[in-house]
This record gives sequence, structure tokens and C-alpha cells, in this order.
Amino acid sequence: MKVFLAINRTKPDAAEAAKLLRECLKTAGIEETASKESCDVIITLGGDGTILSYAGTGKPLLGINLGRLGYMTALEQNEIELAGRLGDGFTFEAVDRMMLDIRVMRRKKCVYSATALNEAVITRSGMPQLCDMELSFNGMTVTRYAADGMIIATPTGSTAYSMSAGGPVVDPRLDAIIVTPVCSHNPAKSRSIVTNASTLVRIIPIALHAKQLCIAPDGRGGILLEPDDTVEISKSARTTTLIKKKDRSFGGLLYINDTDRPE
Repeated sequence: MKVFLAINRTKPDAAEAAKLLRECLKTAGIEETASKESCDVIITLGGDGTILSYAGTGKPLLGINLGRLGYMTALEQNEIELAGRLGDGFTFEAVDRMMLDIRVMRRKKCVYSATALNEAVITRSGMPQLCDMELSFNGMTVTRYAADGMIIATPTGSTAYSMSAGGPVVDPRLDAIIVTPVCSHNPAKSRSIVTNASTLVRIIPIALHAKQLCIAPDGRGGILLEPDDTVEISKSARTTTLIKKKDRSFGGLLYINDTDRPE
């Protein structure tokens, strides 16, 4: 087995963790390669953000958490030695996670496309100001929002920005799309909507004028929206394969990341 190490060197413990990891892999007979194209597995050292950088590459991802919260990572820093069991078939399992296709349509032409594992975020690019947006599912208008922005998330992304904005925590094994307004001006429209993954979600900014809205996938650079643009978001044919510990459930991950849990 060949692995590629993706190391977030901005983490204080990255160098020490990488050294220990390499020792464990060498002892287990697992080869490190400098090419992510020729590897069998990508091992990330960092947090969920590091995993997002390699989402959709077609390579299984094993994440080791050096950050604060690691909902997508398989191992914590004190479990690095378990990476040596990667090939034993008993400790880990591979799970496919749903992704989103994002398109910006302008005068009936696609001017921007991207994929996201966590979410697509529509928000102001300048000073905070309410944005008027129309939401539709499969061509049928659902509602209009006056809000700071909107988050369209996968179940995997439900524990990221969407959760911070008050959205629901959704089991990542489900096929669904979560729409969460950010700071909606109407209390009655402040709740998230969870819809079937087969839904084509459209968001149309209303009366942009001098306002500057942008859409960004997974926290990466996106595109500024122009008046009359339409954002289309749907389930992608692409998936991201995450390697997880067999003995760790989604509920267990929530408990690990619960800062209020008893000592």
C-alpha cells in the first residue's frame, strides 16, 4: 500500500505528528509516496479543512485531527499509531460522502461551476447588508429571504458552517440537502429546510444593484454574482471517500466534540 501525506504545516504539532506517523507507517510496511496521483490513500494531518482541500480527488482520505474539531477526521492526535493498521481490514472502513455540484447561470450560460463536500455559501462580499433571495426547489418557488446570506449544505457539511448558523445536525449517511439562512430578518423564515438529495435547488438574488454577493464552495474562492444570475445546486455524481474507524459512530463523534461533556 502507498500513502501520500498531506500535512498542514501551520499546525503547531504538525512536524512532530508527521515524524511519529512516518515511523508507524514504516513499521507496518506501508510505503510513503510523493505523488498523490499514484497513492492508494491520502492521509491528512490537520483538521477538517485539510480534508476539504483533497475532497473529490478520487482517493480515499484518512484524516488525523490536529485542529479543534474533527468531524471528518478518523483519528485524534493521540491515536496516530493506529494508522499503521490501515491495511489490516479490521480497524477501518471506507464510506462515500455525498457532494454538491454548484453552477452559476448567466443569460442561460454556465459561467462558473464547482463541487463541494461541505457546503456552498452565498454571502455579502463587502459590508454586512441584508440580501434578498428567492429559493426554489425543482422550479417551484419555496420562499423569499431577507438575510445576511444562505448556506446550502450536504449532511457531511451539516456539522460545519450550517450548524454554526443554527442548522440541524444531519447523519452523514443520509442523502439530503440542507438550506440554512444566515441571520434571517424574518423570525418565521429563520429555520433550515432539509430536502431530498434529488432536488434541484435554485437561488435567485433579487434587486442586487450596488450590493455585491458572492458564492463560495467549501470556503474556497468563488465568484461574484451579477444581477439576474441564478445559482443552481444539486447532488453531484462525484463523491468523497473517507476512511473511518469501524468502532466509532457518528453519535460517538458528536460526543467526542462536545465541549460540555462530563470529564
